[in-house]
Amino acid sequence: MVYTGPRIKNVCCVGAGYVGGPSSAILALRVPEIDVTVVDKNASRVAAWNSDHLPFSEPGLLDAVKAARGSDSVQTTTTATTSRRRPNLFFSTEVDSTIRKADVIFVAVETPSGKLDGPGSGAAPDLTSFHAVIKHVAKTAEKDFILVNKSTVPCGTADATKEMIGPFLRPGVKCQVLSNPEFLAEGTAVSDLLRPDRILIGSDETDEGNAAADALASLYAKWVPADQIITMNSRSSELSKLAANALLAQRISSINALSAVCDRVGADVTQVSRACGLDHRIGRHMLRSTLGFGGSCFKKDVLHLTNTAARLGLPDVASFFESVVNINTYQTTRFTENIMSRVPSNPVGRRTVLGMLGFAFKPDTDDTRESPAIPVIRDLVLAGYKINIFDPLVHEEQIRQDLRASLAEAQYKIDEQVYICTDVYEACDGASGIAILNSWTDLQYIPPKQDSDFSTRIADIKRDNISTSVIEVGRDHIDWERIADRMHNPKCIFDGHNVLDRRLADLGFCIDGIGRPTIAYTQGLPWDGRVSRAFISSSILY
Repeated sequence: MVYTGPRIKNVCCVGAGYVGGPSSAILALRVPEIDVTVVDKNASRVAAWNSDHLPFSEPGLLDAVKAARGSDSVQTTTTATTSRRRPNLFFSTEVDSTIRKADVIFVAVETPSGKLDGPGSGAAPDLTSFHAVIKHVAKTAEKDFILVNKSTVPCGTADATKEMIGPFLRPGVKCQVLSNPEFLAEGTAVSDLLRPDRILIGSDETDEGNAAADALASLYAKWVPADQIITMNSRSSELSKLAANALLAQRISSINALSAVCDRVGADVTQVSRACGLDHRIGRHMLRSTLGFGGSCFKKDVLHLTNTAARLGLPDVASFFESVVNINTYQTTRFTENIMSRVPSNPVGRRTVLGMLGFAFKPDTDDTRESPAIPVIRDLVLAGYKINIFDPLVHEEQIRQDLRASLAEAQYKIDEQVYICTDVYEACDGASGIAILNSWTDLQYIPPKQDSDFSTRIADIKRDNISTSVIEVGRDHIDWERIADRMHNPKCIFDGHNVLDRRLADLGFCIDGIGRPTIAYTQGLPWDGRVSRAFISSSILY
């Protein structure tokens, strides 16, 4: 891919959040000849980016940021050793001066869901911040520039942006608007950015639009293979982002719906998902049943598509997309009701204690947006349980803030019933039940006596580096024997991600997963190791 237009020297990114910060860091790291400046009006956030304590937790991100900022060389698992280099990544609150010198301006601001418009109508995204940014950019820019939108927006936004900013541009200043949606996943963002499946660039189907798309593509071509950089019209690019998240969410809701059937008929959803995933037409990814998906994207984008279909006069399509979110809500509620059924709350006297392991919506991140842990804990608090919470990455104040918002008028119960713990053992001490709300690697139980091929299978999973939610060799793991000794009966573990080795039942636990037969310890009966081996094989389906 050869670009022969004006050289791009300065890139500005407006928005130092989950998309703007990481994507700018990798762009600067991989294209050292340009300067990348991320601007944000939030001074404390900018200060965090300029320190060794980034605004959020993401594996490998600090190393990438430090390398692009010109810090001493570091060895990471996601990048090769990088020698000290010219700094070309900057974080600043100087918005206007950065915009004025930029050749390319990325917009990476949040577009949260607006209010639900009623059943079957979904929710359109709130574009208030997005519109404010593009207008300010247009008023401030003093030379020709390319405006690149990385925010998730409705189909047709690029066209609307051109019309909106036209009256604000200075005389003689020209702007081309591109769509360049981001497909990174939290917890693997650095790896996703370094080795993306594809880069989408949407533009006008004009000579000027194609030239702008080629200019942006020339930056990505520094590290992304040419056949993975795809140019298209802007509406297709904008819709592709929504479509990808809707399809992923749909797969999760489909397997979660099947898990409810499995619970009724006595089937094991991990075996069903493995059988289905081996069909090359279906594939094995995103087929692990859980207590429900979370995060800032899936629910928002599916509701966005629901709203789009409803506005286009496609009620059946809108209903289909809405059902994906409804199944997700149902699954989380079903998980909570199962806890209440198996470990009833004590109506008088000492409260029943439950340990909650995890609060973020997935491993390796401190992001709690739309985390299923929040409604689970809220409903358990309202039912009268004492709740102990531990998450290794989420700060206590964030947990309390989320629970206060969820509990609303009943937030006073937090002080009476919720305890934020410093480790797993404190969270489980005196509990009658434990809920696995996040699939950390360290939760795995490795029995003291392993069958002959157990270690080999673990090593295979480790070598393939499939995900952090499978057993990893050579790390410290939780001492489940210690936990069992300190718990009260019935010692139920509610595995909300189907990640635990079911031989934990040998320690006296009752293991209750999602869509799987409950396993309880029965003294004197031998454990069939084949069940555990089947679990290990199927646990790589996600």
